[in-house]
Amino acid sequence: MVTPQTPSDITTPGTPAREPRDTSPLWRLPEVADALTEASDAWSNGPAAALGPLRRANRLLQSSGHADWALHGERLVQAIAEAAYGQSGSQDAQRNALRRFERDIWQAGATPATVPTSGDADTAAENWSGAPSPGELRMAGWVIAQPRLHGLPAGTAPLRADVERVLLRLLRPDADATDTTAALGQLADLAADLHRAGASAPLDYWRLAAAWLRFARAPLSLADKRQIGRMNLALRKQLTRSGGPQEARASSAGPVSSTASAGGKGASEGVPGHDLLEALATWHAQAPDSWLGTLLADFGVLRRPGHLPEPLADAIQAAQKQGAGSSSRDWLRIGPLAVRHDVCQTFLSLADEALPNLNDPAVAAKVAEYSAAIGLAPVARLAAAVAATGERLAVSPPAEPGGPAALAMTVKALRGMLHQFAADTYPDARPDLIAEMAMWRERALDASVFGQRLVTGRDVP
Repeated sequence: MVTPQTPSDITTPGTPAREPRDTSPLWRLPEVADALTEASDAWSNGPAAALGPLRRANRLLQSSGHADWALHGERLVQAIAEAAYGQSGSQDAQRNALRRFERDIWQAGATPATVPTSGDADTAAENWSGAPSPGELRMAGWVIAQPRLHGLPAGTAPLRADVERVLLRLLRPDADATDTTAALGQLADLAADLHRAGASAPLDYWRLAAAWLRFARAPLSLADKRQIGRMNLALRKQLTRSGGPQEARASSAGPVSSTASAGGKGASEGVPGHDLLEALATWHAQAPDSWLGTLLADFGVLRRPGHLPEPLADAIQAAQKQGAGSSSRDWLRIGPLAVRHDVCQTFLSLADEALPNLNDPAVAAKVAEYSAAIGLAPVARLAAAVAATGERLAVSPPAEPGGPAALAMTVKALRGMLHQFAADTYPDARPDLIAEMAMWRERALDASVFGQRLVTGRDVP
């Protein structure tokens, strides 16, 4: 994978929120941590002995809504299962990865909240085969939109000759870094021209391609060159289409859940641009910025890196002076989640204030932040989906009826989940509602550009 290069038109986030100096966990997943400890201890009897406890930990992670951790554990199960029947010398990397996974789960609720996309996870990816990339972890559990290859106007055909001319420069074996960098910039400009030719559709394949080319830098790996070659094939396929409104609609496939391909990359090979999304999500995990975060959010990758919300940070600083979290009496157990009493009370107060206005996307986004900060993954994910969908429907409602009603029903379900948690009941994850919100969000994104084309039968300027 190429090293990311920040383009000049990307804006960086503002000043991060104030963080407490305390690094003790705000929440834990005790049963998961115990299962991983059992798996690590069982390794002395061979890798196969660790698989049972590790699988139990994965089931708990999946049922608790922590899809990113569950993906990490699932890949680790596959790697250990293969190592159990391989040579003993190949087992060291998997054993170290299991111990690292155990440690990361114990520290999951430390402030600021961490996910398995940190430097440790990157190191793990280098040491054991099959480890998920930071981009895969960022995409796990979300419903990812399939990039569109809309028909292009007839006058776009000459652009392919320009693309192939630049490709020849990139694929030359003797191309130096200077020539490669210049060619990448030219190809990114051509991809942006193709994106504009497709009426700048938010879910357009060439929007992803242009972003990937802006971030890429020399020297290119063989995989990078193949990726660029696939762009040429996509353009050839696209130019065979008529470009009319019916053709544009037909090319828009339904959303693709990233969880469907969690077991391997084979399930996503048929999705044009899925590998581009993974690369961009990886770069965003390593160096977050608002421009790339917006692009990924349009394609359904809603979970963004963030800092501890200020109201929770203030409460934690106050509790720190009293030594909160040092005693078992300071912890409240709700289902698979253990959360500090002071943190939980602050969260419930914030959630209670938000309940009357959950239909406001800004309020739902705050609830998503608060929930993520205390490890309440089902609420965090559904609230993020509600916020993104509500914001999009307000800007460009789709032609099909039913979007506002579906959003209202999802807000009602979200409100019910918060009531459940307040009653000491851990809410179930709702991937069905997240998928429904993704469907309406995609329809609204398509309508934002192609609404005039569908109504008038003419291209949008």
